[in-house]
Amino acid sequence: MRARTGDMRDTRVGTYVDRRGNVREVRIELLDPAIIRALRKMTPEQRIESCLRHSVFLRRQARTFLEGLHPDWTVEQVNAELSQRSHGRRTR
Repeated sequence: MRARTGDMRDTRVGTYVDRRGNVREVRIELLDPAIIRALRKMTPEQRIESCLRHSVFLRRQARTFLEGLHPDWTVEQVNAELSQRSHGRRTR
């Protein structure tokens, strides 16, 4: 755990080895205190509902991005790419 110069925010830094054997750095930044306060005011059910709404939004954004980037792709190709990006594997 170390703080970045300037903002003194707590970050978690580590490394991992990907499937190809490359060592990569990962940095997990902690939530803003205002977000933490807002989440603490929610019930567990509200937090889950918020998460699900956000997940649906992100999937729609990713689909729209891919469709704009590859207008020639079929629905199946877009779905396969979304699956790979989400799960790290292609569907058959």
